[in-house]
Amino acid sequence: MNNSLEDKKNLIEKLLIEDVKVATGCTEPVTIALASLYACRELHDEHVKKLIIKPSINLFKNAMEVGIPGTDYNHGVPLAAALGAVLAKENKSKITPDLNILSNINQDHFITAKSLVNSGKVSIEIDYTSHGLSVEALVIGENGTNVLSLIKDSHDNLFRLEKNGKTLLPDIKSNSANYPIEKEEKKIDQNIDANQSIRSNQNPLIDLRHELALIPYKEIVSLLPQLSLECKKHLLEGMNVNWKMLESAITSSRGILKIGPAYRELFKECEKNIKDASQDLVENTFLNQAITAVAAAVDARMSGFDMPVMTSAGSGNQGLTITLPLKTYFELYQIPETILCEALALGHLTTSITKAHTGTLSAMCGCVVCAGIGLAAALTYLMFYRRNNHAVLSDKDLDEMMDELSSAIDIMVASVTGIICDGAKVGCSVKAVCSVTSAYHAAILASSKIKIPATNGVLGHNIDVTLRNLGKIASPGMISTDDQILSIMINKPNGNNKITSENE
Repeated sequence: MNNSLEDKKNLIEKLLIEDVKVATGCTEPVTIALASLYACRELHDEHVKKLIIKPSINLFKNAMEVGIPGTDYNHGVPLAAALGAVLAKENKSKITPDLNILSNINQDHFITAKSLVNSGKVSIEIDYTSHGLSVEALVIGENGTNVLSLIKDSHDNLFRLEKNGKTLLPDIKSNSANYPIEKEEKKIDQNIDANQSIRSNQNPLIDLRHELALIPYKEIVSLLPQLSLECKKHLLEGMNVNWKMLESAITSSRGILKIGPAYRELFKECEKNIKDASQDLVENTFLNQAITAVAAAVDARMSGFDMPVMTSAGSGNQGLTITLPLKTYFELYQIPETILCEALALGHLTTSITKAHTGTLSAMCGCVVCAGIGLAAALTYLMFYRRNNHAVLSDKDLDEMMDELSSAIDIMVASVTGIICDGAKVGCSVKAVCSVTSAYHAAILASSKIKIPATNGVLGHNIDVTLRNLGKIASPGMISTDDQILSIMINKPNGNNKITSENE
C-alpha cells in the first residue's frame, strides 16, 4: 500500500463504491441464482438434465429460509438455483448478471422454476468442508454437456467457469496451479505491516477490504472531510434508496411478521406517557423511530420484498441497519448534509473493516456485530458534531473523537460479540433491533466518557487490535458453532431445502 494520504483516500472512496451497492433480495439466494445462471447460460439451447448446487455451510444457512423476490413469499435453495436456470434462457441483453438479478423474476419465471424443482432435476449437496462464502453450480445438459461455475468470497465474484473441462475465464480466476481454490476466504495475516500490499484472494473487493483494514483507523477518520462530491452523492443515494424501500414496505404492509407496525403502536403508547416534551422525548423519539424503521425494512426484505436495497459489505440488512437510523438522526437534529455523508462513510467503512477480519459470512451475526459496530461509530461521530457544533478540524478534536470512537466500539465488542447468525429469515428483524439499540447505547455511553478498560475480555489497546480480536472469535473461534447451527437447522422439518448426498 502506498503511504500517501491521497492514495489512502482514493482507496477509501473506491471501497465505498464497490462495497456499497444495490441488490434486490437477500444476497445469498442471489448468489446461488447467479452461479446457476452463469453455468446454465453455457448450455445455450440444450435443456437441463441435472443441476447440482454445492454451497458452503454459511451460504446454505443464509439461503434456506429467506423469501425470494417475485415468488409470493416462497423460499429455498433449490428454488433460487432454478430461477437462475430459468433466467439463463432469457436474452443476455435483458438479464445483467449482478446483485439485482432477482428483480427480473415474473410469474412465468416462478412457475417454470417450481416445475424444474418438482421434476427432481435440481439437487443440493452442502460442502461441509467449506465455510465462508462459496457456491458451486454444476449443470449437465441433455446432450452430455457439463458446465461448472464457482462464486466465492464475495456475492457476485465469478471465480471459476468451465465447460467440458475447459476454462472460460482468464487465467487469473481459473483453478490453475498458480491460483488454487481455497476452501475458505483468507483473512488478514496479523503479521502484515500496514505499509504492505495484500493480494491473496484473486477478488478485488476482498482485497480492498483487507487494504482498508491495514490503514490506521485514525487516518480513516481524518480523511472523511476530504471525500469527493461524487462519493458523497453515492452515499446519499444509497440512503435514499433504502428509505424509499422502507416507505413502500410500510405503505404496502409488507413483511410477514408485521413487526414495524407493532413497534410503532407500542412507542406511541410510550410517548403518550411522557408528559414533559423535553430533550428526553426527542432522544426517545430517535431511538423509537430508528428501531421501527429498521425492523419494518428488514422484515419486508427477508419476506422477499422486490424493491432494491443499498447493501453494506455484501448485506442489505447491514445497509439498512446503517442508513435508516442515520437518516432518522439527520432529520430529527437537522445535521448538515456533509456531516451526514461523513457519518455514512464511517459506518460503511467500519463495517467493511470488521468484515475483513470476520470474513464475508461467518457464525457471527453480521447485522448485529458488524453493522452494529459501524452504526455505533457513525452515531458517535454525529453526537460529537452536535456537542461541538463543528466537524473534526484540529488535532485536539481528532484525538477527542478517537477516544469516543474507541470507547463506542469497545462497548459494542464487549456486549454483542458472539451473537450467532442462524441464517437469513424474517426473525433477523428482531436482531436488527438489537443492533440499533446496542449501537445507540454504545454511542451515548462513549459520548458520556464511559470507557471499558482494555484489560477486559477480548478488547485490544486500540480500535484496530480490537477488531482483529473480534475476527479471531468469528474464525477460527466459532467454526464449530457454525457446524452445530447448521446441524440444528437442516434436521428441522423443511420441505424446501432437500439435501442429497454426493453418492445419492
